Amino acid sequence: MMSVLEFAKEYNVTTFQVLKICKRLNINVTSENDMLSEKDVANIKDKVNYYEENIKYHKMMYNLEFLKSLGFNAV
Repeated sequence: MMSVLEFAKEYNVTTFQVLKICKRLNINVTSENDMLSEKDVANIKDKVNYYEENIKYHKMMYNLEFLKSLGFNAV
């Protein structure tokens, strides 16, 4: 078990982000001091990883489109 704050520190996200993810996953926490079960931690960690990968993908696609707009062709 760990608190929302501990999770945020360990996974380099804000407590606000953790609480938003918890709300989406129907995990009943409302403050940074509330405790998360091991199952909750695993579910939140999966969602954080998903969001990080999604952001990386979109940044890559944006950069690719920018390079194309400058006349560079993708290899």
